[in-house]
Amino acid sequence: MGEFRTNFRVYFEDLSPAGIVHLEKIAEWISMTREEALKAACNTYYMSIMENPVKMFTTNLSINIIDSVQWTDNITAILSTSNIKKISFEINVDFNNYKNNQNIIRSKLKVVFVDWNTKKFTPVPEEVKDVALRYLKKR
Repeated sequence: MGEFRTNFRVYFEDLSPAGIVHLEKIAEWISMTREEALKAACNTYYMSIMENPVKMFTTNLSINIIDSVQWTDNITAILSTSNIKKISFEINVDFNNYKNNQNIIRSKLKVVFVDWNTKKFTPVPEEVKDVALRYLKKR
């Protein structure tokens, strides 16, 4: 199906001396990409997240750094989903260098849904499942 894309600029503080993006910056970009995709595809649910007792939690995160980047490079984050289940799904975010479209980072996170009132797992909310299906992609 589709995918969600957004862009980031690499700043000096984002890099190690070898040109590798710091892990905490990658995690931040993943989170920002996930939030922007949800907001773009499902603004009503996105705006009600704080009041909704069903919360999204990340249970696993893997990051594979493939290549380095340079200060001031622009990178494109490409979000897709996979492995959609009753209470969870996976979010895949690949980062490509904008100037040559070379893949520099691959990441995957698994999210689950918990009802904050009962403290129990709960099905993926329909609005979010629709978003996950919109971005479903086989890897």
